[in-house]
Amino acid sequence: MITKRIVYALMLSLGAKVAMGQATTPISIELYRTISAGSPVMQTAVEYLTARNIVMAGGVAQYKAGRAITLQPGFTAQAGTVFEATIEAIMTHPEATDALTLTASPNPFSDKTLVRYRISVPTRVQHLLTDAAGNVVRQHANQEILSEGEHAVEVPADKLPAGVYFFRLKTDQGSQTIRLLKQ
Repeated sequence: MITKRIVYALMLSLGAKVAMGQATTPISIELYRTISAGSPVMQTAVEYLTARNIVMAGGVAQYKAGRAITLQPGFTAQAGTVFEATIEAIMTHPEATDALTLTASPNPFSDKTLVRYRISVPTRVQHLLTDAAGNVVRQHANQEILSEGEHAVEVPADKLPAGVYFFRLKTDQGSQTIRLLKQ
């Protein structure tokens, strides 16, 4: 008998702690992939997780976020899947992971900052810099597939007024955002 088991555990506990510039858990992440049986996915975000993926029969998807988990149109959990979404305080630690990681240094910055990222599989990458209002300030889409490993991009501060900015890294596997402060 095929049963559909969907567990929604909502334990709202605000105040996720992030070590500035040292977080290995992304602040926000978007998921687009298909999850198959035998390949469980456990994804965590400090604040927001957005999913548009498909969980195939026998698949397991476990999501945790500090503030919200949003299931967008197109998200599907087929019969026979296990899906769990938990809202709870997410503690971050500067540990190495195989997931997409994103850091910026210096942050805050005045002249320029270097955003470093690590990807675990070859993928296309898009960089997007927005201001606090969500307006796109700069963007770059790499049409070539980048190899797995460490990469970096310099964000020049010329022509940027002081304020809060968000640098978003999008790959074929998902995306991550880091907050930048221009002094």
